[in-house]
Order: sequence, then C-alpha cells, then structure tokens
Amino acid sequence: MAVELKLRRDVEADIDAMTPAEGEPIYDTTNKRLRVGDGAVAGGLHLSAAADLQKQTFTYALVTGTDTLTASLTPAVAGEGSPLNYPTAFKALIQIANNNTGAVTINFDSVGAKTIKKHGGADDLVADDLVAGGFYEIAYDGVNMQLLPLPLPVAAAGLPVADTTSIVEDPGDPTKEMRVDVGAVATATVRVLTMPDQNVDLTPDTTFQAFDAVLQDLAVLPVVADNEIIVGTGVGTYAHESGATAHTSLGLSIGSDVQAFDTHLEDLATLTPAAGADEVMVSTGAGAWARESGTTLRTSLGLAIGTNVQAFDVVLDDLAVLSPVADNEFIVGTGAGVYAHESAATARGSMGAQAQDDVLDDLAGLAVVADNQFIVGSGAGTYAYESPATVRTTLSLVVGTNVQAFGAVLDDFNTLDAPASDGEFIVATGAGAFAYESGATVRASLGLVIGADVQADVVTTRGDIVRGDASGNAERLALGTSGFVLASNGLDAAWTALSAVTPVAATRLTLWKLGQF
Repeated sequence: MAVELKLRRDVEADIDAMTPAEGEPIYDTTNKRLRVGDGAVAGGLHLSAAADLQKQTFTYALVTGTDTLTASLTPAVAGEGSPLNYPTAFKALIQIANNNTGAVTINFDSVGAKTIKKHGGADDLVADDLVAGGFYEIAYDGVNMQLLPLPLPVAAAGLPVADTTSIVEDPGDPTKEMRVDVGAVATATVRVLTMPDQNVDLTPDTTFQAFDAVLQDLAVLPVVADNEIIVGTGVGTYAHESGATAHTSLGLSIGSDVQAFDTHLEDLATLTPAAGADEVMVSTGAGAWARESGTTLRTSLGLAIGTNVQAFDVVLDDLAVLSPVADNEFIVGTGAGVYAHESAATARGSMGAQAQDDVLDDLAGLAVVADNQFIVGSGAGTYAYESPATVRTTLSLVVGTNVQAFGAVLDDFNTLDAPASDGEFIVATGAGAFAYESGATVRASLGLVIGADVQADVVTTRGDIVRGDASGNAERLALGTSGFVLASNGLDAAWTALSAVTPVAATRLTLWKLGQF
C-alpha cells in the first residue's frame, strides 16, 4: 500500500529558533517556503518559491533616511570575512523614502555603510538623483554600491532596442517609429530631456529652430569661457571673442570710444530733464546732484557777475585782442575800440609827463608842512614854506593896500552873470541886489529921457542948418543940393529947387553962418 511521506514542518518563528541538521529539509508553513539546514545557520537556508521571485522577497528593502540610508533584508545579510563585508555582486532593489540632497551611503543590516555611485562607479550622486517613492537597483562592486542603469526599453511592437538607440513605434503601424540615439553622449555624462507638463509640438519654425546653414557653422564652435561672444571672422566661419576684444571690433573700446562705468555718472543718470535752458549740474552731497541756473551757480561758486567777477564790458573785450607784451609796457588807447602796447618812455610822452628837473629835485627835499602854506624860492636851489600873508607881502598884494579887500557889496556884484550886451549898466534893484540895465532904461530911471528931460545932441556937418521941429526941439537940416534955395512953406524951412520958387520983389537977405554971430 502507498505510504504518505511528509517533511518536517513548522511556523516561521519556531524554525528561526532552531538550527536544522545539514541536509535536513523543513517546510515554513507561514511563508510557504522550503528551507534546508546546513547545521550552522539558525532557521536553515531559504529556498525561493515562485512568489518570492515575483516579489523579490530576499532582495527588496524599503530604506529610511535621506542621504544616510539604512535598510533590512529578509533574511538579513550575513556578510563575509572579518570585519563583515558585502559579497561582491551583492544586489538589492531599494525603494526611496526621501529625495537625496547630495552624496548618499546605505547600510544593510548594520553590515557597513557604503557609498552609492553612478556612471559605473565613477561619480557620487547629486541632489534629486534618488526620488521619493522611486525604485532603484544597486550592486556591490567590492568597494561601493553602484546604481545600476535602468533596463533598456522594449519597442512597442516587441522588438528589442539595438545598441544605444531607443525606438518608439506605433503599434497599429510598425512603419512609424521614433528613435532616440544617445550614442554621441560622452561616457559618464548625463543628458536630461525634461518633459514639461504640456503638449509639445516639434513643428520646425514654430516651436523649435529649423536647420540653418549659419547655425550649422556656429555648431562647430567649442564650448568657451564665460562672457565670451560669437563673432563672424569670414564666410561661414565664427570665433569666440572676449568682451574686451568684441568692444574693440565694434569700435566701442571702453575709455576710448565709449564712457567707462563711473559711479558719479550713475548718480547723474538719476537727474530728470532740465526745466529750462542753460542749467548746470551741481553736486549737492555724496552721490546727489541737482540743476542750477547760471545765476545760482555763479553765486554758489562766489563768481557773481559785478560782485565777484568782472561783468562783460566792450572796452575789456577790445583789450582782449591784445597779444602778450614785453615787461613794463602799458596799454594805451589809439582810437575807438583800439588799443596798443607802449613802452614806459612812449607812455610818458603820450601823457605829457614831467621830465626830471633840478628844481623839482630841490622841491623834493621839503618836509611836509601845515595847511595853506606856499613854497617860495629863498635862494639858488633852495625853497621854503611861507604863510599866505607873507606871500601876499612878497608879491605886493597886501589886502587893503595893494589889492581890494573883501566887501559885501562887491560880493553882491559877484552874483551877476556876464552882461547880455554892450553898453549895459549895473543898477541896484534892492538890498544886496543888482541888475544890468540898458542906457535908455538908466536914463529913464535918472529922469534924463532925451527929448523929454534933456536936449538931444544935434550932430551937424559942414553946410547943415539947425531948425526947430514940430515939438520945438532942434533938429539938423542937411545941406541942400547945389542950386537949391532955402524956402518956407509957412511952417518949416526946406531946400527947394530954384525953378520952383516964384520970383518976388528984390529983398535984402542976410544969412548967418552957423556958429557965428
């Protein structure tokens, strides 16, 4: 009859507490997993079931920490050697709890912390290489834990990706595919293609630059230093130039062609446009400026026109055209708005200056004297001071003896202006007042009106006759023309032509010569 053979079995906790004999099988009823004892390891050696392979039970761990990670595996890592170390090619799948911020270490089951490296063990991790919730596979290379690259993708149509090229195909139309080739990326270099949270249109000239021959030429330029500029050097050729070289190429050399940066100019740039013409920028304090009119600025500088400095003058303007001259020359006017330089000798002549004289030299020896004294020669080459009285005596001008003394009436006369015409008289018109009067006015004032108060003078010449006029005054009758006779008309006597006289009987007429009896 058939006999049922059953292996030794128990729950996980009890098995972990025993050490099965070498080759002894034992079944873990808790995890549905077979173990085999080696006579040394507590709980025996675990044999993977299908479920363990699917869940990676023995190699998966949820780690804790950020840059210093810790994890535990089931069963725990036993380690090798002394001190304990991870076996080479040890591999684990870890799930991250937090984004890393820099280089990262990990310690499984306190065997020892090891640095996680990328790029085949060449580089430390940098911030955000590990993302919270992400799964990453690492393997021990004998020194560090290496972050293994993600497995190559598989084409949508099920074709494996060849070499360095990833292929995405349209499952409904295998003739449509997109390839991403990373073959040109340098070893140990990461190039990130970041997908924005939006649809991306790769239509040329719409969302990205289409092919261009100039851009193709530019593409051959190597990476350059910071702040360098791309400059064309010929047809289809370009080069990098520093800022200073580019300035020179553009004719914009700082300090020669364009103004270098200056803090004062920066301060000036804050000024608003001028309110009026002819305003000037003036410093009002550290880094502060304002505008001032010409008048205000001149006052600020102590250059007020007419007070501190000479105002414009046409004469000074004429003088400004003179050129520099020799020592001791004088500026002399030679005509309207014209000036010239003259030597001292010429200037003295122009001014009629007194030449050196022995008498003036003698006078120069006199001391300063009292007021109103006169210099008088007292001998050959000698001079002395005399009072006015002594000088008058010396000059025979003694007042009251040689010359008229002061008189109040004479002083009144002094108020008269010059006579208006010849023959005028000075006549008193009141106390201390005098005036000019003509001869006729004076005669009237004196009651000597000619012909009224006194007989007018009758001036005669040879042959004249004096006769009485209608007023009874004497008047001159000039000598008549030859052949005329004196005749009477019953009122006056007059000279009459002989032919006009009516003959009368002979009468004896006696004529007396004027001035004889």
